[in-house]
Amino acid sequence: RGIFDFRWENGSLESKLKNQNIKKIKVSFLESNMVGSRGASYDAVGAFVDVGHNHMLQLLVLSIMTNPKQFDAQHVHAARVYALNELYIDYDQKITRGQYEGYKSEPGVDPDSKTETFFRLHLKSKNPLFENVDLEFEGGKGLIDMHSDITPTMVSVEIYFKNGEKKEFKIQPVVGTVYESYTKVYKDAIVGEQTFFVSIQEIIAEWKIADELLEKWKNVPLIIYKKGSRAEDIK
Repeated sequence: RGIFDFRWENGSLESKLKNQNIKKIKVSFLESNMVGSRGASYDAVGAFVDVGHNHMLQLLVLSIMTNPKQFDAQHVHAARVYALNELYIDYDQKITRGQYEGYKSEPGVDPDSKTETFFRLHLKSKNPLFENVDLEFEGGKGLIDMHSDITPTMVSVEIYFKNGEKKEFKIQPVVGTVYESYTKVYKDAIVGEQTFFVSIQEIIAEWKIADELLEKWKNVPLIIYKKGSRAEDIK
């Protein structure tokens, strides 16, 4: 919601969100924690299905969707679906899959598991406004400590401009805001306010990307990385 509101309330930023000005948009979902008690369920899906094709795609879509003009569920959902359907995987850039050292010994994990706990890939959009802009996705577990008082997770959207500037949105729980955020979600659900919930059409579009990727990267080598690695060092 924060990215959504900031975009439409900040005219100077919104006017620069186009390929003439932007070099790259990077979405990161980095976690220092391991799979813990989720071993069996996590091993069945992996990092990309766990956070990439849903949470991260939604953050990207909020960053590149066109102005819905009317801020209601119908128009916002339509704008997000359009943005999702314009995305495609950039196979000209390297796809990286990694697994943290010791993952196979986690409770519930297959001892011969080939499941990724880290991934990096690149997308592009057919939307002329973002044509040739590198849309980078990076997410995983067992990474360097994020130094958060609340959560070992750091989620961010970074916009890199061609003039060298960078705009970063960090999505991280802050003391005193967690319960308020859930209160808003529950309230919207109770009253039927669906603007910031995901529609069926969006889920279908997200899975279209996920299904293609999961089929294509079966033969991508799995890199074993040490716990506490920096994401940029996994290559």
